[in-house]
Amino acid sequence: ALDADFAALAAARLPSLVARDVRGVAPGPDYALRVGAVVVVAPVAPGAPLPAFPSFVARHGPHLRRCAIRGCRGFGDDEAIALFEGAPLLAHAALPRSRVGDGARRRLGALAAAGRLRELRDLDLDGCAAITDAGLEALADGARGLALEALSVARCRKLTDAGLVAVLAGGLRALERLHADECPRLTSACLAPLRDASGCPRLATLSLRGLRSHRRVTLAAVDEVRSVRLGLEIHGSFAAVLYR
Repeated sequence: ALDADFAALAAARLPSLVARDVRGVAPGPDYALRVGAVVVVAPVAPGAPLPAFPSFVARHGPHLRRCAIRGCRGFGDDEAIALFEGAPLLAHAALPRSRVGDGARRRLGALAAAGRLRELRDLDLDGCAAITDAGLEALADGARGLALEALSVARCRKLTDAGLVAVLAGGLRALERLHADECPRLTSACLAPLRDASGCPRLATLSLRGLRSHRRVTLAAVDEVRSVRLGLEIHGSFAAVLYR
């Protein structure tokens, strides 16, 4: 099991961790655990817990800089909190399609406010269905302690304008790339903080793909932002008129 692999690898000194989907190796969801040059392939039941992961982080946390665990439904708030608390040098965290939710976001915001995780540059939570506006608001509250440059909350379908506004109006002053694709509850109101230069001043790319069919983000609202933020690229197809 993947959990046994974490336990075994906890005894080694390894610089990075990547777990990703592998198809056709065994029945059910399959994951490859890649650490340095070591690859371990193991089938994992959907939602299986990973109690050995905190032990892995306790061993490797002081020097862990990159962690990518993709599509693992057994990876939730407890595992993410262990990662954020135990890896002060973490620069890249990719946890898409996991069970990470608001609990981890709140703890991340608290750690950032306390001056921890100053190295974190890239956070990928694509498709984490448990994340809500409350989690993004908690992150934004502690954001002044982060130098985050890239954030993905694409396909986090519970998010509304309030969550995105919290990020764009918060203290993520180093943010350069934000992905919020296929978040169907977003409307033109999510763009409000970008109508002046104070909202995420270094933001260069905002991706809002997959929203046109919902017709809640209009081309007029996007063009208004583009007229103010000349260096900002906004990706997506937008409605000519607002649907109510």
